[in-house]
Amino acid sequence: MKLLLLIFFTLFSWNALGDLKITGNNRTQDKFIKFIFKRCLKKTNKPSELSQCIMNERIFHNVTILKTKAGWNIDVKERWTLIPIPRFEADTQGNKYYGLGLIESNLFGRRIITYMQFLTGTVSQFSIFYIDPSFLLTNNVFRWRVKLDHNDLQQVSENEFINGFNEREWRFNVGFGHEWGPSILTGIVEYSNKNYDPLKNYDVPKDYEKLSLGFNFFYDTRDFKLSYDQGFSALVRLRLQLYRSDEAPAANTLSGIVNYTRQGFWDHILKVTGHFSMTTTDDERDALKKGRTRGFRGTLQYSIWAKSYAGLILGYDVPLIKWDFGTWVAGLFSDLTYINNINNLPATKFYSGGVGTYFYLKKLMVPGIGIEYGWQNKARSTFWAFNVGFTF
Repeated sequence: MKLLLLIFFTLFSWNALGDLKITGNNRTQDKFIKFIFKRCLKKTNKPSELSQCIMNERIFHNVTILKTKAGWNIDVKERWTLIPIPRFEADTQGNKYYGLGLIESNLFGRRIITYMQFLTGTVSQFSIFYIDPSFLLTNNVFRWRVKLDHNDLQQVSENEFINGFNEREWRFNVGFGHEWGPSILTGIVEYSNKNYDPLKNYDVPKDYEKLSLGFNFFYDTRDFKLSYDQGFSALVRLRLQLYRSDEAPAANTLSGIVNYTRQGFWDHILKVTGHFSMTTTDDERDALKKGRTRGFRGTLQYSIWAKSYAGLILGYDVPLIKWDFGTWVAGLFSDLTYINNINNLPATKFYSGGVGTYFYLKKLMVPGIGIEYGWQNKARSTFWAFNVGFTF
């Protein structure tokens, strides 16, 4: 009896939508658009808000929804989602690597994201990533990732290399989660195997492997606007070590990032990001290795070895020119991060700031080119970075 009632209410709720006409989708499945539209209807029934809700899937660059006497008309303009991405980055801090990435963000017409990349240079990496955010057209999430790294890692203090080793790591994780409105909770199992070789005259760490259980909590109320995401989002990651092949202390980690972006007058965009991370061990193999990325701009990749850090990332962007195919913006940025270093080094108050210009492609799922110029206090010097295929 309960099963019959469930079937009845499901059919009734779908029929209450009336006639649903979908046009413009060459690759995206009708049933996927219907699934997303039905989910959006639980939040609002205003055509403009429904359009934005479907746009937030990021596979369309325009969505038009009309309410008719018979039901709804949905017209979509799809973005180009199968993209080979040339990867190149160079800066004055010694970061220089290149490679190729391939991303498909609408696999099978159901917004399944698959990504593969190969990098070589100061970073040597191969990775494959897969995520289905609407697994079997439900509110469940399925994901997995394989990553191979082979890098020279060196800790830097006051412009001097003080420690380092060559690390080869392969990592695999698989996760399953569920979405509740703007929130997604995902459980993850991860295996990591690390091997070490000497670098210069530094001591060589011991090889080891570990198995961890993790949880990701993601909260997202942002609206997708092609060149930025307006609104609030937060991500918290927890990793608990279950097994380790050596006798070193458990390396549990907790990290988080909070973003807020708002468009102001003349389409100017304010971006505020808070981020932190901490680990329970002082072992240099499990240190939080940072550098180059947002929050640490102007430093060498993996050159900051920390037990914990916390900081703010500020940005202010101004659209310069808008074309049919993309948007060119310029802006200011600032990174302010407090770092607790390992190996008995004093804590660091890191600051970098400067200007940047970026180009965002309207019909592609990735930005194109970015250039940044700034100054950072760790090396007390200016820096510039040129980036193709990456997001700063």
